[in-house]
Amino acid sequence: MAMAAAAALTAKGEWDLAVLVHYPKPIAFLLPVALDVYLATAAAKRAKVDIAIGLLLMIACQVAVHLVPEGQEAPWQLVVGAVCVPPIIALRATLGMKGNGEAEEQAAREQAAAEELRAARQAAAEADRLRIEVEGRLAEEARARQVAEETAAALRDVDAQAQEAQAAREAAEERARVAEERAARAEFRASRVRTDSNRDASTRPARSARVAEPATPPVTHNGAATDASVRQPVTHTGDASPAGDAPTGNDSDASGGRDAPAGDAPLTRDERLTLAVMEVLEGTVPSARAAALKHDVDPRAVQRRVNAARPQGQTEGQGPLARAGVTDTQ
Repeated sequence: MAMAAAAALTAKGEWDLAVLVHYPKPIAFLLPVALDVYLATAAAKRAKVDIAIGLLLMIACQVAVHLVPEGQEAPWQLVVGAVCVPPIIALRATLGMKGNGEAEEQAAREQAAAEELRAARQAAAEADRLRIEVEGRLAEEARARQVAEETAAALRDVDAQAQEAQAAREAAEERARVAEERAARAEFRASRVRTDSNRDASTRPARSARVAEPATPPVTHNGAATDASVRQPVTHTGDASPAGDAPTGNDSDASGGRDAPAGDAPLTRDERLTLAVMEVLEGTVPSARAAALKHDVDPRAVQRRVNAARPQGQTEGQGPLARAGVTDTQ
């Protein structure tokens, strides 16, 4: 708006000057047009020389037209100066208006700034894309780490439970072993008690019978003993003596020796071993080790006798006890 107003004000004076120096009125408007376009172009190109020339010409035209009184002819000096304005403008336009390079530099800077801005925007977009990818990978790694931690915790729980179960199983096995040993010892003591009771019961009637039996005096004839065939046999615990003779010594000592039960004496090692082998062969004890613990003997000896009693090809006259080395007396 300022440029349009200034151009309109100066255009009137320049037109009056063109008419005053004898330019025809139909073409007198070309002087203000030439001056305004020239000055505007110089300003756009930032050509300092042309800007100065345009301003000087425009100011000179305005001053000259207002110094000439109305109704008088323009002096020749003014006419000469006024008619030189169009050639000067034509010369400067022909030579080309060159600025000081600031416009080109400014345009180059603006273009470079635009390129930098475009590159920065592209870099920002690429950075955003990379950031999104990195965040996604970090999230996946966090989820994987969480799953790994949960799996490790579950494995630790399983290991702890397995250790607890192993400890409980070992404790149960230890308790079962102790209970088995206690049961074997209790069974051994019970069998000892039953054996002693049976022996006491078997010897008690014989002692009663021997006490109730009247003593038979020996038959003599003229102070000599009768024939051995008429003597009463003397028995030892229900069995006849090998020779059938009466026992030597007094009767009280002999009866006292017979009254002592055989079950009062402890079992020997062979007897305990024999009992263990018999129980294993009869199936009353589950294993040779249990039988050995029960009778307090060597498990390997029990196992050897049991293995000897269980070979293939058993004969009719040889039973398992005989093959195990168990005699009739045992």
